[in-house]
Amino acid sequence: MNGAGDRLERSRERAVRARARLVGARERLDEALARGQRADQRLREIQAELARRWIDAPPPAGDGARAEGRPGP
Repeated sequence: MNGAGDRLERSRERAVRARARLVGARERLDEALARGQRADQRLREIQAELARRWIDAPPPAGDGARAEGRPGP
Protein backbone atom coordinates (compact mmCIF):
# COMPACT_ATOMS: atom_id res chain seq x y z
CA MET A 1 0.00 0.00 0.00
CA ASN A 2 1.02 3.57 -0.35
CA GLY A 3 1.65 5.83 2.62
CA ALA A 4 -1.85 7.32 2.70
CA GLY A 5 -3.44 3.88 2.47
CA ASP A 6 -1.30 2.58 5.35
CA ARG A 7 -2.24 5.54 7.51
CA LEU A 8 -5.91 5.01 6.70
CA GLU A 9 -5.67 1.32 7.60
CA ARG A 10 -3.94 2.09 10.91
CA SER A 11 -6.56 4.73 11.65
CA ARG A 12 -9.33 2.20 11.01
CA GLU A 13 -7.63 -0.35 13.25
CA ARG A 14 -7.33 2.23 16.04
CA ALA A 15 -11.00 3.10 15.60
CA VAL A 16 -12.00 -0.57 15.88
CA ARG A 17 -9.94 -0.98 19.06
CA ALA A 18 -11.36 2.24 20.52
CA ARG A 19 -14.91 1.06 19.81
CA ALA A 20 -14.17 -2.28 21.48
CA ARG A 21 -12.87 -0.41 24.54
CA LEU A 22 -16.01 1.73 24.61
CA VAL A 23 -18.26 -1.32 24.35
CA GLY A 24 -16.38 -2.98 27.21
CA ALA A 25 -16.59 0.18 29.30
CA ARG A 26 -20.33 0.40 28.66
CA GLU A 27 -20.80 -3.21 29.75
CA ARG A 28 -18.85 -2.57 32.95
CA LEU A 29 -20.89 0.56 33.58
CA ASP A 30 -24.15 -1.35 33.09
CA GLU A 31 -22.97 -4.05 35.51
CA ALA A 32 -21.99 -1.44 38.11
CA LEU A 33 -25.36 0.27 37.74
CA ALA A 34 -27.17 -3.04 38.23
CA ARG A 35 -25.08 -3.75 41.36
CA GLY A 36 -25.89 -0.29 42.70
CA GLN A 37 -29.59 -0.78 42.07
CA ARG A 38 -29.53 -4.15 43.86
CA ALA A 39 -27.67 -2.59 46.79
CA ASP A 40 -30.18 0.26 46.92
CA GLN A 41 -33.08 -2.20 46.95
CA ARG A 42 -31.42 -4.22 49.73
CA LEU A 43 -30.87 -1.04 51.75
CA ARG A 44 -34.57 -0.15 51.43
CA GLU A 45 -35.49 -3.67 52.59
CA ILE A 46 -33.18 -3.38 55.61
CA GLN A 47 -34.55 0.08 56.48
CA ALA A 48 -38.11 -1.24 56.27
CA GLU A 49 -37.23 -4.18 58.52
CA LEU A 50 -35.56 -1.89 61.05
CA ALA A 51 -38.57 0.42 61.03
CA ARG A 52 -40.88 -2.56 61.57
CA ARG A 53 -38.75 -3.79 64.46
CA TRP A 54 -38.70 -0.30 65.99
CA ILE A 55 -42.49 -0.08 65.84
CA ASP A 56 -42.97 -3.63 67.17
CA ALA A 57 -40.42 -3.30 70.00
CA PRO A 58 -41.68 -2.69 73.52
CA PRO A 59 -40.71 0.72 74.84
CA PRO A 60 -37.60 0.80 77.01
CA ALA A 61 -38.00 1.75 80.65
CA GLY A 62 -36.43 4.51 82.71
CA ASP A 63 -33.67 6.88 81.63
CA GLY A 64 -32.87 4.78 78.58
CA ALA A 65 -36.29 5.57 77.19
CA ARG A 66 -35.66 9.29 77.37
CA ALA A 67 -32.20 8.90 75.86
CA GLU A 68 -33.70 7.07 72.86
CA GLY A 69 -36.48 9.60 72.48
CA ARG A 70 -39.19 7.12 73.40
CA PRO A 71 -41.70 7.62 76.15
CA GLY A 72 -41.04 5.57 79.25
CA PRO A 73 -43.66 3.77 81.32
